[in-house]
Amino acid sequence: MARLGLPAEPASRRPAAAGQIEGDRAMKISIERGPLLRAVAQAQSVVERRNTIPILANVLIEAQGETVSFRATDLDIEVVDRVPAMVEQPGAATVSAVLLH
Repeated sequence: MARLGLPAEPASRRPAAAGQIEGDRAMKISIERGPLLRAVAQAQSVVERRNTIPILANVLIEAQGETVSFRATDLDIEVVDRVPAMVEQPGAATVSAVLLH
């Protein structure tokens, strides 16, 4: 089982965005390796290597309830893959598709 956690910076070091809850919180999930690799590979198949909009090189990871969704788009096609997981701390983050794979 893979454990993923995106560390949170101390609240004093980062500005609070509109609608963001202040404090030291991080998304924490535990997910089986096989489904994780399949979801990342499927999301990466949509992400283009060279694009003019940098955010399109990322995968949106959202953890809520008992699922984690991986979402990627090239503005023509969108791929969303939902994988069962143990979500200890819900959250969302974008991560470079190249770093994930």
